[in-house]
Amino acid sequence: MTFKEIPNEIMMQVFSQCPDVGTFLALAHTCHQLREVAFRQEDRLLEKVLDRQYGPVHPLLQLAHYDNEGSPSDASRAIQAHQLPALLAIGRVAEEWCQIYPFKKWNDDDNVVDRRCLDGAEARCLRQAVYRVWLYGATFHYGDSLGQNLDEDTGEEQADYLRRLGTRSLADMLDFYHMLIHVLGSSICPSNETVEHRVRKRVGDSHHLNFYVPVASGSRPLLAINNPHQDEGVEIAPPAGHSFDRYKPTREHNPAQEGWGSGNAHSALVRRMTKLNPAQILYLRKHARTKMEILAAVDYWGVALRSRTSKLLDFRQDFANGVPRTRAPRWGGLSGEEWLLWNQESLKSTLELLFTERGCNFRETIEAVREGRMGILGPSEDDEDEGPEE
Repeated sequence: MTFKEIPNEIMMQVFSQCPDVGTFLALAHTCHQLREVAFRQEDRLLEKVLDRQYGPVHPLLQLAHYDNEGSPSDASRAIQAHQLPALLAIGRVAEEWCQIYPFKKWNDDDNVVDRRCLDGAEARCLRQAVYRVWLYGATFHYGDSLGQNLDEDTGEEQADYLRRLGTRSLADMLDFYHMLIHVLGSSICPSNETVEHRVRKRVGDSHHLNFYVPVASGSRPLLAINNPHQDEGVEIAPPAGHSFDRYKPTREHNPAQEGWGSGNAHSALVRRMTKLNPAQILYLRKHARTKMEILAAVDYWGVALRSRTSKLLDFRQDFANGVPRTRAPRWGGLSGEEWLLWNQESLKSTLELLFTERGCNFRETIEAVREGRMGILGPSEDDEDEGPEE
C-alpha cells in the first residue's frame, strides 16, 4: 500500500504524532496529496506539532506576528507559511534557554550535585516565560520622547498587561528574569570583583589590575574592523575559541577593561541590560568577546529600541557584516548605549506590584523562586485559566 492509498484520516493522525516540525515538513513534502493534508487550515496539524516541540504555541505565535506587524497576533488565525521561519527561530531561542537554565540554577558548591535536565512540563513553563518576558519587553521597553525615565513608578498599562496572568505564570516570569540577570552579570557584564576572581584563577595574581584608569580611545587592538577606514562597523566575530581569553592579561589586552563596575551600580546596570530581548542576550553570550564589542552592539540596539524600529530577529542580519556604527542623531546628547544603560526596565517593579496586590510578600516570593518552591521548578497548579493575550 502506498501513501496515496492511505485514507486522509489516518495520515492526519500520523502528522499529528510527528515529534518535531522538521519531521512534519519532510513528510508533508513527500507528495502533493500529503502536502494538502498537512496544511489544511481547519485541522491545524502544524500548530499541534509546533506546540509539542516549542510550545505553548499561543505566545509563540504572538511573537512571530509581532515581528512582522509590530502587534500581537489574533490567536484564532492558523499558522501561515511565511511565519514558520520566525516561529522556528524564536522557538530555538527558548529551547536554548532551557539548556542554559540547569547550569545557572544549580551552579553553587552546595547545590551543583542537584543539577539535572528540565522535564517536559518544566521546559514548557520556561519556554512560556521566555515568550512572555520577550513580548513584555517588545511592548514596553522603548522610549518615544526625550528623557523618558523607566525608573519611575510602574504604569497602570504595564500592570494591566500582566494582571490577567495567574500567580504561577508571574512566578515563572520572575524566575526567568533572574536567569537573565545571572547570565548578564556573570557572562556578559561581569563585575570588577568577578573579573578579578577570574584573572586570579588564570594567572594566580590580580594585583596589577586597575579598574579606574580610563581606556585610551585608540587602544582597541582586539576589535576587528570591517574595512581599513573603520567606517563600516565593529565586527562581532564567531564564537571565540581558545585563541582569546578576555580574562587573561597580555601585552595587548588588559582584563581590567572588562569590568562593568561594582556593588549597587553594577547591579543596576545589569538590570537595565534586561531590556535587551532573550535572543540578543544569547547572541552576546555566544559571540561578543570583549566589553567594547558589547558596547557597540548595545549602542546600535539602544537607538533601534528608542526609535521603535527594532524588530525581534532582524539584528542577526544587521550583524552579518559587523555591528553598524550608529548614524542616527543623538537625543539630547544621549547615544543609544547611554539611553539603554541609563533608563531602568519596568518588568521587576510590575511583578512586585502584582504580587503585592495578591497578598504575597515580594521578598519571600523571590526567595521561594530561588529555592525552587515557586517558578519553573515549583509544583504545577491548575489555576491558569487565563484569557487570550491581547
